[in-house]
Amino acid sequence: MRDKLFKLRIALIVCSVLWPVIYLASEFIAKYRAQAGFPIPFCAVGALAFIFAAVLTFRVKRGDTDGFTKADSVFSGALFLLTVIASVFHHSIPGMVFSWIAIIASFVMFLRTASSFWGRVIVSAVAVPLVFYFAIFGMSISADALDDETVASVPSPDVERVAVVTDEHTDFLGGLVEVTVERPKNVVDLGVLRFTPIKDLTAIWCHKRSLLEDENGQVKYPAVEWQGNGVLLIDGEPFDIE
Repeated sequence: MRDKLFKLRIALIVCSVLWPVIYLASEFIAKYRAQAGFPIPFCAVGALAFIFAAVLTFRVKRGDTDGFTKADSVFSGALFLLTVIASVFHHSIPGMVFSWIAIIASFVMFLRTASSFWGRVIVSAVAVPLVFYFAIFGMSISADALDDETVASVPSPDVERVAVVTDEHTDFLGGLVEVTVERPKNVVDLGVLRFTPIKDLTAIWCHKRSLLEDENGQVKYPAVEWQGNGVLLIDGEPFDIE
């Protein structure tokens, strides 16, 4: 039983690290931001696998010749930390539910398999702040708490650049309206996986939303138009972007 559980835990570690690796590799190497739908069946199967592994840990008795070893403790701790960190990259409600189940189940596995009382205390003390930071604040970001809204998109006459007016709905940070110049790229859509290009952009104008509100408290977005291919007019003010 202990050997089967060990192999299952390794498989869960591989699955937990797979999506963050794809996400980070595509962003830093290919300059594309990976997005995944995380369908409900996928999340349900993953959650059941974590619950099953956590339940199996209670089938192995402590102190037996086939009992848990230090390797079990190390891998369980690694799995717990990975599930916490991976929760930041689950950008859907099913993905967040799966993250919570994975975090709780892996924590139960760690408490059960840890070979040292003080090891459990130390890792738990380190992990609790991480859970609050990654699993709560990180998930709130993933759940579009910091959603950006594209207000206007104006291509240049040669269509090689696009001026984009973006309203960043970050009310608790004061809010920001920004004008950027981007070079458009193609979106790679693979169904469940979607890779959105990280734009080659230049921020040329930005203001706090509160500074743009009119008398009725409505946000006044800047008027944007091109004057040739190298000059952008923002509320009539020219900006050279060459």
